[in-house]
Amino acid sequence: MFWTALAVCALGWAVIYVASKTGSRITVLRVLLLMGALAATTVVAQHLVFGQINVFLAIMCLYDLTANPDRRPRFLPRGLLTGVAAGIKLTPGFFLLYLLVTRQFRAAAWMTASGGHGFDRGIVVPQGKLRVLDEPCVFAERQGGSRNELCFEWQ
Repeated sequence: MFWTALAVCALGWAVIYVASKTGSRITVLRVLLLMGALAATTVVAQHLVFGQINVFLAIMCLYDLTANPDRRPRFLPRGLLTGVAAGIKLTPGFFLLYLLVTRQFRAAAWMTASGGHGFDRGIVVPQGKLRVLDEPCVFAERQGGSRNELCFEWQ
């Protein structure tokens, strides 16, 4: 429940941020209507139901690639947050192509360094092993899946 509330707040932040960037007039009613429209889409609805991290990765990329350089914290160079998001989930890595095509090589370097570090920490460092559980997957069934799905455990 807490994670869903946090995701809804993040979605609200994204709506307000995009509206302020486009120069639109921000009212509570407009923000709530846009959030409702977004929550009705399959992608956002599934994110909220399954407790995914996608909204948070999206706002990391959104802020990182669109923030005003004058208002940006000095300790947060452009490309860093998008790289971290790409280290967590590979899909934001496509923004590297955008940075290269638009000749933003410093941001691309920061993205590569932070994404590579995050990917390295997630793949290389864990010393455990993954095993398939023999018992039925109760969690998968509760989330709309079937009991025949494979369940994994990290040891």
